[in-house]
Amino acid sequence: PITLPGYDLLTPSGRDEARSYLERLDPDFVVMAPRCTEWSQMQNINQRTPIQVRLLRKPRHRQRVVLSFFDEVAQWQHERGRHGDRTAWMLENPLRSLAWSQEPLRATAEMTDVGVAVTDACVWEKRRPDTIELIKKPTKVIGTPEVVSKIDRRCFQNHSHCTFEGTMRCPDLQGDWKTIAISDWAGGYTDKFCRTLLEGVREVVSD
Repeated sequence: PITLPGYDLLTPSGRDEARSYLERLDPDFVVMAPRCTEWSQMQNINQRTPIQVRLLRKPRHRQRVVLSFFDEVAQWQHERGRHGDRTAWMLENPLRSLAWSQEPLRATAEMTDVGVAVTDACVWEKRRPDTIELIKKPTKVIGTPEVVSKIDRRCFQNHSHCTFEGTMRCPDLQGDWKTIAISDWAGGYTDKFCRTLLEGVREVVSD
């Protein structure tokens, strides 16, 4: 992830540091997953009063700045790939996220030769660690066609799914069980998803 060193993408200095980091790193593959909290369908449902609408407007404005940065990074990586470098990228968000309708991500998706895929987390064995239930979480992915085509798989609806709301118990990196929001946990990738994704990456970046 481009935010791994801890850059604050909400600030100009943080974005400048992230740009410099990417240029130094010269990455073969870039994965982007914009924060979806402000763009969820639930946010619209919860906006019942003018005050609630105004309170949401400010964080959405801040997050549009981050979406613009992701568009910049995607365009940079995409153009490098089109001009001879063996590079790949992908950007993902929930299928019904309102972020997809924002101008920065529309610009990203409208670039030439951008692949589009829709997948469900349950296809990749995404299970709650406390109940072992599958979670569906429909997700849209755009990026290098050879990469995103590998994960363009949907659920066959032949099993049940757990709810996407509320909290759950999950072990942290030290093995201690903590209570976290299901939506926070659902953003992680399974080993099966990552292995399949990297098959597509290898097709692009390998000699």
